[in-house]
Amino acid sequence: MPSKYVFVKEYTVQAHNRLIHTRTFKFICKQCSAPTVRETFGSRPLYCEECRPPKPKTIKATTNPKKSQPTKQKRSIAPSQLRAGKHSNSKETPSSFFPTHNLVATASGEKIPVALVPTQTPELFRVQTADNWGSHSPIEYDTKRGLLAQGQPLVTSTLEALSPKPDE
Repeated sequence: MPSKYVFVKEYTVQAHNRLIHTRTFKFICKQCSAPTVRETFGSRPLYCEECRPPKPKTIKATTNPKKSQPTKQKRSIAPSQLRAGKHSNSKETPSSFFPTHNLVATASGEKIPVALVPTQTPELFRVQTADNWGSHSPIEYDTKRGLLAQGQPLVTSTLEALSPKPDE
């Protein structure tokens, strides 16, 4: 049975290294209903490795969130300012944000530039605005079901593709 040492951060006990072991689980996958055997360091998995492959390791900050300094509130840009390009400080729009679509409010016709960001699921995209670029977006676009807000269909808005800019 494989084992590894992990670093335990200081929360209620002093930081230390601890040896943890894997466990082998036999279960029925919730998605494909196939009998599965999976070895994991964590709790009992619900899905087989084909339905939910292991995620790549991410490096997290080692600071204690309770001791961190409060962050400054970001100034938001009104959608009309974004559309007209009249925002006064160019740092407010991230340089890596390139809109691919407009999110159009069906009632008012207001358009907000958005970018569709691919997820691990091929037919699912996150809908990111310049304001929430790099953070979690509550709106997703499913190629089969359309716009979703927290998993529910979003009927108050539609997506409109931007025409590609001609090469200069």
